[in-house]
Amino acid sequence: MKIGIISLYPPKNLKHAKAGGVASYTKNLVNGIKSNLNGDNSEIEIFANKIANVKSNYIENDVTVHRCWDPDVRYPFQIIQEIKNHKFEIMHLQFEFFLYGNFTSALLFPLLLLLFRIQNTPTLVTLHQVIQISKLDLRFARENSIKGIPLLQKIGLYLLIKSIVCLSNKIIVHENHFFNVLCKEYRCSPAKITVIPHGIEEKNSIIESIKAKEILNIQGKKTILYFGYLSGYKGLNNLIEAFRFLDSNFMLIIAGGEHPRLKNNIEHIQHIHDLKKRASEISKSIFFTGFVDEDKIPLYFSAADIVIFPYTMQMSSSGPFALAIAYKRPFLVSEAFGSSISLNDAIFNNGPKAIAAKIEDVLNDENIKQRILDFSEKLNSERSWKEVAKMTLNTYYENVSNGNLNNYSRDSLSYGSEIPSHTILRKNS
Repeated sequence: MKIGIISLYPPKNLKHAKAGGVASYTKNLVNGIKSNLNGDNSEIEIFANKIANVKSNYIENDVTVHRCWDPDVRYPFQIIQEIKNHKFEIMHLQFEFFLYGNFTSALLFPLLLLLFRIQNTPTLVTLHQVIQISKLDLRFARENSIKGIPLLQKIGLYLLIKSIVCLSNKIIVHENHFFNVLCKEYRCSPAKITVIPHGIEEKNSIIESIKAKEILNIQGKKTILYFGYLSGYKGLNNLIEAFRFLDSNFMLIIAGGEHPRLKNNIEHIQHIHDLKKRASEISKSIFFTGFVDEDKIPLYFSAADIVIFPYTMQMSSSGPFALAIAYKRPFLVSEAFGSSISLNDAIFNNGPKAIAAKIEDVLNDENIKQRILDFSEKLNSERSWKEVAKMTLNTYYENVSNGNLNNYSRDSLSYGSEIPSHTILRKNS
């Protein structure tokens, strides 16, 4: 089978580069697929974003990478030009609203799907973001530095997602919550949607917590870690305000920087400036690291006593959440994020006082902490990249075989809320 994948993609020998979570997702997925092929002569080719001073075409781990498109309105035509002499049995496209540039660029995405439909090439799209139309308001636009009239944004969003679903053979989403949003708010057919969770990396680089804290010079502190881009909807205002209610034994490490898409956005830069200013006024125990290089990621997760996700909205599966599970760290999530977590011990009301109280409860009660770690271990076993890649590969086989399911058995994962039985297919071994 010849597989084509269109996505952001990190440079050689890296997974967590300064390119966004979709890049590391795709690199992990490709590696997982390769490990599942078991000598199969299938080929994988990546059609990725251009990177300065990186070759336009190269091979990494037997995967051909074509760096052929810029994140602007030219990208569909650049990809079409690069791909015109290739024939694939399956095309897998990654989609996030600003992955290919701005919102105007996103509106051109269906052109690619139309081309593959004309060529009769089976096409899958992973929707890394599913925004609830009902939540799209002025606050959401402000938090994500999006300009425009909410009503027009809702109409545009609805039409865009409907066209993507219509032109694709199959849509992949990472959580049952997003399956429900697509069916209820976008009125999509359930038969077109497959739920395959975000994968979790296997980590052998965990450092002893005491040693990690020693390296960071934070010995004896109860350490709370926030990891990820400092986007508006991530709820960092509430997390910082929570330190009004925590004593000096607690410290917060905010490990992340500006979002690559918004690095030149004045409002986003001002948002980060305001966060740092407020943090300095509230506590001397709040630290901002900026972007964390890949080789330093194990250090920060190993030093964390708890990892926290105070998001005000869930519109994508979280790569940092997968890292928290991989590094076997206790975690806390907001109610907005908790729709995919069936463990009340790990969910808090998203207000400063409630956040502070929940942090104290978990860090002062070993029983609560252990229940969270047990739940985390369950997720880890269900969402390994090898298992996620197997599900994805079987979805490829299903669509290449034009829906012939004779070689498949139905199965479901038991994480979070129940996944509809039709959404996950595994090939019989």
